Amino acid sequence: MIESPSMVTLWRRHTARCAHREKGRSYLKCNCPVWADGYVNGRRTLRVWLETRDLAARKKAAALESPDESVFKAVADSVKGFIEHCQSEGLKDSTISKYRNVLGKLVEFCELSGSTA
Repeated sequence: MIESPSMVTLWRRHTARCAHREKGRSYLKCNCPVWADGYVNGRRTLRVWLETRDLAARKKAAALESPDESVFKAVADSVKGFIEHCQSEGLKDSTISKYRNVLGKLVEFCELSGSTA
């Protein structure tokens, strides 16, 4: 197993036909799929297949540890972008106002619940 400071652990999920299956998931010198477990305060919060059999998966694991902030947008910014897209596609004003009404309530809910990002 490969552990990193922010508690993402890489491991191999050995297939039924793997000759190294008995050596356990910490044995990395085979061609079985690579998985990652993430831990926060001693509790597993993540278990995901990294969609590779190559140990270059360390880069993917690093992305799991510190996701790029530009990937995530605030709900209000996403709603604004969607409304602008609807206008650029030439949707009728009545349709856009219905979207604006419903999505405005979504933004309000997210702000009240504290999940705007």
